[in-house]
Amino acid sequence: MPQIQDKFVTLLQTLFQATQKEKVQWEDTVELDIYRTWVGDGAVRIGRFEAPALRPSDDEYAAPSFFYRAWLLNANGEVVDEIECWQGAESYTLLKDLFNLVRRRAKNVDQLLDNMLNNLRSKE
Repeated sequence: MPQIQDKFVTLLQTLFQATQKEKVQWEDTVELDIYRTWVGDGAVRIGRFEAPALRPSDDEYAAPSFFYRAWLLNANGEVVDEIECWQGAESYTLLKDLFNLVRRRAKNVDQLLDNMLNNLRSKE
C-alpha cells in the first residue's frame, strides 16, 4: 500500500501546483472546512479538523491545533483512499498549505480583498 500512498501524495503535490497556477477549480461542500475538485475520473476532497486540546488543567488556555485529511474518490463519489496528517507527520505541511490555498480559491478571497481595497481607495 505504500506505493498507492506515494502516488496520492504526488497527486496532492501536483494539485497544489495546478491550484497555484489557477488550472484547477475547487468548490465548497456543505461540510465546514471541506473542499472538493474533480479531476479526470475522480475527485479529491480536503479538510481541516480541530484536534482535541490537551490541557494540563482547565484553567490554562490551550491554542487549538488542527489536523488535515485528504480523500481520493472514484467516479461514483466513493472514498477509495485517504491521508490524515497531524502536526509532525511527513505530509503535514503539504496538506496544510494545500488546504489554505484551496480555501482561498474556493472562497474567492483575492476578489474579496481587491473589492475591499478598491472600495477604501475610492474614499480617499
